[in-house]
Amino acid sequence: MQAARFAAAPEVALELAIAADAPVKALLLRCQVRILASQRAYAEPENARLDELFGDGPRANRSLLWAEVSTSVGEFETETTVLLRLPVSHHVDAAIAKYLRALDGGVVPLALLFSGSVFHVTERGALGVCPIPWSKEARFSCPRGVVQQALELHYPESEPVSLGRSLIRRLDAFRIEQKLSGIEGAIEALLERKAGRGRGSGLQ
Repeated sequence: MQAARFAAAPEVALELAIAADAPVKALLLRCQVRILASQRAYAEPENARLDELFGDGPRANRSLLWAEVSTSVGEFETETTVLLRLPVSHHVDAAIAKYLRALDGGVVPLALLFSGSVFHVTERGALGVCPIPWSKEARFSCPRGVVQQALELHYPESEPVSLGRSLIRRLDAFRIEQKLSGIEGAIEALLERKAGRGRGSGLQ
């Protein structure tokens, strides 16, 4: 797995090996990717950050949907490989982003659940199709660092935050009043004020 360097948005690319018992004319592959949150250990600071998602109770059998992706595979004999491109959510309020942001390192345990259709030539020479059984799945440990690399390619040392227009106007008015250089400075000043170190009034 590696960060997708030329993607339009943050993505990681997973190379998937495919094997078949007979020649395949084409393959339509669907894959649901889930994070098996209960399949790894967490340090205390990570646990504290994950309480918002999972609460403070046992986390057995907890999982999160990462993505549902589809791809088509061309003709091959019995073996081939394909890249599955998984989007890395950068929306700060998304559950997947909260989970990834809570981790200090290590790996993200994944379950890949497959479905789709296999097109092949029958013994009579006709084109046949059969479904990929829902029982087909794979497990993979994604390094947390690879996910971070994908984000850094698009947002170095930062994370995009979506704010409403009215809140932006209020922050901008506060920034001008306090003679601050940018919206980020306005947010920092408000946080310092909340901590009792700031000056002036808050948002109006």
